[in-house]
Amino acid sequence: MMTRRDYHAFSDITAEGSITTGAAVAAVLLVHHWPPLAAMAAAMLAGALAGVVTGMLAMTFQINRLLSGILTMTALYSINLRVMGKPNIALIDEPTVFSLLEFDGLPDYVLKPLVLLAIVVAAKVLIDLFFASEVGLAMDAARALAAEGVRARVVSLPCTNVFDKQDAAYREQVLPSAVRRRVAVEAGVTDYWRKYVGLDGAVIGIDSFGASAPAEALYKHFGITVEAVVAAVKATNA
Repeated sequence: MMTRRDYHAFSDITAEGSITTGAAVAAVLLVHHWPPLAAMAAAMLAGALAGVVTGMLAMTFQINRLLSGILTMTALYSINLRVMGKPNIALIDEPTVFSLLEFDGLPDYVLKPLVLLAIVVAAKVLIDLFFASEVGLAMDAARALAAEGVRARVVSLPCTNVFDKQDAAYREQVLPSAVRRRVAVEAGVTDYWRKYVGLDGAVIGIDSFGASAPAEALYKHFGITVEAVVAAVKATNA
């Protein structure tokens, strides 16, 4: 489990296969005359799905993280060949994303690195924002608990109204009734989550109004921290 401070601690080599998977998907779509931006989006989705597979192997099936990445990477080698249908596809005469970004007086050797740098910076900012959220904090707490031998499952409920409208079987799958030791994390009023954690659970949140400061300072002031979540989980296990 990870946060913006240590998500790099996840020993993962999925990218060894997922990058080529994205490239294979993009290449096939480009030679079939897909718009470059659409092909790039499909490539990113394919790579993201590979990451999801690794995450499920590691977190749902509790397979060693490094081994999870190796399994996914190895499987992707065969999938990539299947997607392309042959070892390589020539794209010399095909339009790409860079074809849409041609500027007079700006050579390719300057333009392409700038575009790639912008993409990397945007991805880094988005990752930091995610792991600074309640979900990221819960994931980091789960990681800390796992290091102590305590298994914890992180569930994200971005829209409880939609969740409540699902059938009973689905709700039971997400929040099993047999699991009564639950901790919710909310940078807001805690009462709303009581029905989800139950009498044996706990909620980390803010039950006051009017404080103003940077998010990191407020989280620390109100106890919305990894340490607080870990302590709450241990208290429910007592």
